[in-house]
Formats: sequence, C-alpha cells, structure tokens
Amino acid sequence: MKSRIFFLMTVLLFGSLIGWRLISKQQDKAEQDKAALSRKSAPATVDIAEATRRDIIHKFEGIGSVEAPFNIKIASKVTGL
Repeated sequence: MKSRIFFLMTVLLFGSLIGWRLISKQQDKAEQDKAALSRKSAPATVDIAEATRRDIIHKFEGIGSVEAPFNIKIASKVTGL
C-alpha cells in the first residue's frame, strides 16, 4: 500500500513538473512571437544629421597576426579558359 502511494506521488510530481515546463515554454514562445510581430510591423529607426564637410583620417597601428576562421577552396566546375 505504501509503495503504491509513493509511486503515485512520484508520478504525480513528475507529471506536474513536466506539465508546468510545457506550459511555460508555450507562454515564452507566444511572447517571442508577439515581439517578433511587433518588430516586423514597427517603422524603421532613422537618425538624421546635417551633412558637413570635413577631413576623414583613418589610422590604425597594431602588431599581431591575422588568421581566417575558415579555409575555403575555390575552383570552377568546368576546366579551360
């Protein structure tokens, strides 16, 4: 009798935790969908500034090495010129 009660309580506890998690995930998904829809329908953000004439000086000094994150081989599918 005690083992049945313990088993039923354990199943009930895990079942309620799983249900709670599923409901919270659905609510999060609904909030994300609502935010995505509001971002899609929102007007574009634009900053306005007066055009002025000035010199632009780009200067960079540094010591180090540069390495590409990916190695890609480029070749044509057809041989020839």
